[in-house]
Amino acid sequence: MSATMKTTQVTKARQIRLSTPTPNYWRVTFDNPPLNLMGPQFVVEFGEIMSAIESDEHVRVVVFESAVEGFFLNHSDFTVKLEELKRLPQGPTGLEAWPDILVRITHAPVVSIAKIRGRATGNGSEITLASDMSFISREKGLLSQWEVGVGMVAGGGPMARLPRQIGRARAMEVLMSSEDIRGDLAEAYGYVNRSLPDAELDAFVDALAARIKSLRVHGEGVDKYDAARIGITGRLDTMQAAVLLEKLKIFPDEITARDRIAARYSAGLAEVATVPRVGTESTSVWAQYTIRLAPGRRDALAAALKSEGIPTAIYYAKPLHRQEAYRRFPVADGGAPVTERLCDEVISLPMHAYLEPPVQDRIIGAVRRALA
Repeated sequence: MSATMKTTQVTKARQIRLSTPTPNYWRVTFDNPPLNLMGPQFVVEFGEIMSAIESDEHVRVVVFESAVEGFFLNHSDFTVKLEELKRLPQGPTGLEAWPDILVRITHAPVVSIAKIRGRATGNGSEITLASDMSFISREKGLLSQWEVGVGMVAGGGPMARLPRQIGRARAMEVLMSSEDIRGDLAEAYGYVNRSLPDAELDAFVDALAARIKSLRVHGEGVDKYDAARIGITGRLDTMQAAVLLEKLKIFPDEITARDRIAARYSAGLAEVATVPRVGTESTSVWAQYTIRLAPGRRDALAAALKSEGIPTAIYYAKPLHRQEAYRRFPVADGGAPVTERLCDEVISLPMHAYLEPPVQDRIIGAVRRALA
């Protein structure tokens, strides 16, 4: 969060609140009672929040919502002097401050969801159109582009976005009539994804956000080693891909180095633990170096190594057939006792191609002392 945002928070009541239920799931809450109007302060705060979203490496889903009863986001605040709005600098896209925010929402590297409860007119409709998805309260939500009704031009992009989203004829109806479009009609027109009963709206959006985040990371559940559903690996960004393309050139050398490090581990630990073995006709890239301990020894070893600043990992504490995503799959009669026993007895030590001998000796020594 920028210094400007922190200063504003201390000196003046904020009009937009940013909350982070989890590192991957953020909520942006419009809170400028009584009508949720948009003025210069609102635009400045929104721009800073967009910068935070764009720069954060963990956030995956952002939900826009309102804390003001009856109003999602309304039109601009016409009690503010026009000069104050005109003094706002252009945004990173080169557009004026408000259109800049809308374009950045559309292109942000996150899934954006508008959760509409109350009146989303003018600017609120434009947020809806800029977001990736939108869901509206059947009883309490409505949308409109009201500008033509008072002799103004809808200037935040709806004339470009609406025809692509709901078709030219319906866009003309929305823009030229300035009528309120309520939830079920908005869904029928394709203005929003769904119109939901108000009592179900929050839970539906929260569940959708959790599912989107989970599917991207192997179907992750309560932690990264618990698969709640079958997902994908979608975590490789462009910068990582560029680095890995270069690293592929030295991949054979890294495998040789890892093999040498694994052999050194095995030689130093074979007397105190069961070390991994690779067949004479096989090779390993040693993504992990995992040892097996006598029952009941693992937690004490992990604690001893942690006290010396040595990290460990357990892949996986819960066997696959016990994870939620795979519970319905058949398991052989008698279960999988070997798998379950190994999940309680294995632990992985630091392993990478650049592990220096003195560091590895320290790790080996610490393991031997803890298991002596």
